[in-house]
Amino acid sequence: MQFPLETRLAIDPQLRLKHDVDRAVLITRPQPLASRDYICRRVHPAEAVVLALLDGHRTLEEVGRLWAELKGKSPEDGISAVGKVVDVYTSGERDREKLLIEVGDGDTGRLLEYDPLEFVVPADRINLKDRRLRIPYKVYFLPTLFCPQKCIYCYARTRQQPEENLIGVERLREIFAELAGLGVEAIMFSGGDPFARKEIFEILEAVYEVGMVADIPTKLGLSYERACRLKALGVETVQLSLDSTDPAILDRMVGLPGYHRRAFRVLANLQRAELKVRVNTVLTPFNVGTAGGLIDYLGELGNVVRLSFSPYGRSLFCHQDELFVSEQDLDRVNRQIAERFARYPHMPISLGGAGPAPEIEDEEERRLNWERRAFCTANRDGFVILPEGQVTVCEELYDHPEFLIGDLKTQSVMEMWNSPAARALLYPDQAAVPDGPCRTCDDFETCNAVRGRCWRDVLKSYGWDKPHYPDPRCPVAPPGARLG
Repeated sequence: MQFPLETRLAIDPQLRLKHDVDRAVLITRPQPLASRDYICRRVHPAEAVVLALLDGHRTLEEVGRLWAELKGKSPEDGISAVGKVVDVYTSGERDREKLLIEVGDGDTGRLLEYDPLEFVVPADRINLKDRRLRIPYKVYFLPTLFCPQKCIYCYARTRQQPEENLIGVERLREIFAELAGLGVEAIMFSGGDPFARKEIFEILEAVYEVGMVADIPTKLGLSYERACRLKALGVETVQLSLDSTDPAILDRMVGLPGYHRRAFRVLANLQRAELKVRVNTVLTPFNVGTAGGLIDYLGELGNVVRLSFSPYGRSLFCHQDELFVSEQDLDRVNRQIAERFARYPHMPISLGGAGPAPEIEDEEERRLNWERRAFCTANRDGFVILPEGQVTVCEELYDHPEFLIGDLKTQSVMEMWNSPAARALLYPDQAAVPDGPCRTCDDFETCNAVRGRCWRDVLKSYGWDKPHYPDPRCPVAPPGARLG
C-alpha cells in the first residue's frame, strides 16, 4: 500500500457512493453539488463497504481492523485487504480521476457519511455487468418549453406561447418525494426558460422541501426580489447565459432589441442578492472576438464561479451553417483564456466542444476511436421529465416518439424506469430496423446495449425520421450533416 497506515482517506465529496440494488455505483454528483468531470463506476459490494468505512475520520489501520472484524480475519489480513482496495482506487486511471482524497483535520465537515451496511448484497445476487443503473440518479425537468427570447443559436424546441396541460404542482410534489426516497440529490432544470412558468417558485419549493436541490438556468431575467426568494429557498448558484458585453452583439445573439439592459440588470440583482453565478457563452462568428472582454467583465464581478464557452453546434430546429466557428476562432479564444486564467482564480474557465471533427481516413484508427467512445448516459443514468409529464431519455430529444419511455402523470418513477419502452431502447429489435447500415450490422446488439449510440447526434446528422441510423462516429456510418 502506497500510504502510511495513519493516513485518513475519503471519497471525494463531489462523488456519491450509491446503493444500486445488486451492486454499488460511484457517480459524480450533479450540478450544483459538483463541478468535476462526470464518471459512473460500478463497484463490488465488498469494495463499497471498505469505501464507506474510509470516512476521513478513521486511519487506514483502523479501517483495516474493522474490516478484519467484519470478515473474521486477523488484523494483518484486514489491513492487507483494505490496502488492496485503496491501491485499486488510487492507481492507473482511477488515480487520474482522484476518486479518493487525503483528509486533514479541517476537511471532515464537507465529507459525505455512509452506512457500510447499506452496501451489503448477497453473493449470489451481485451483478457488475449491466451498465444501466437499477435506480436512476440524474433527473432533468423541463417545466415549460415557452421562451420569449429568439436566440439565433438556440438548440431547444421552444414555444412562443405558454403550454396547456402541464403536469401539475401537486403531482410534481409526489414525484419529487419519490425521487428523494430513491437517493436523487438534485433536479436539473431546463427549458424553455424555467422562469417563464408561473408556478416555478412553487415547484422549486417542492424540490427543497424533500431535501433535494435545484440547478436552475435562466435568460429571462430575475428581479432583486425574486433573486432574494431563490436565496431564501436555499439556492446558491444560478446559471445564466451571456454571450457578449457588447450591447449590439448581445441583442443580435438573443434576437431582442434592448435585451442587454435586462442581462446586465439581472447580473447586478444576483450579485446584490449574494447568489453565485455560472455563465455559459455560445460562441459564433458574431461574438467570438469579444470573448476576452467578457472574461474580464465577469471576472471582476466576483460572484461568477464558472465560465463555460460552448462553440455553436447544429440545432435540430433552427440551424444556420453561418454560425459555426472555425479552428482559428477557437485558437483565438483559447489564447484569450490562457492570458487571463491566473487573473481570476475564483472563476474556472473552460472551452467545450470543438470545431469541425477531423475526417479520419485510416479505417483502423476510426474503428479504435469508436470502440473507445464514452458511454452514452441517456436511459442509463437518468431521464428527462417533459412539461406535460412524459419522460424522454435525453434533453434534446424532446417528444420524439422513439425515445419516450413513460408518463409520470400516471406512472411511478420506477414503473417508468423499468418500462418495456425503456428496455427496448437498450435492446432494440434489429429485424425492425427499416433501412441503413444498422439493419445488417453484426455488432448491433453490443453497440446498443453496452456503450450506446448518441441518439441526439443521429437525429442531427441524418434527420428526425432516422432514429434507427448509426451514430455518425461509427466506422460504417454514411456521411451526415456537420454537427459542430
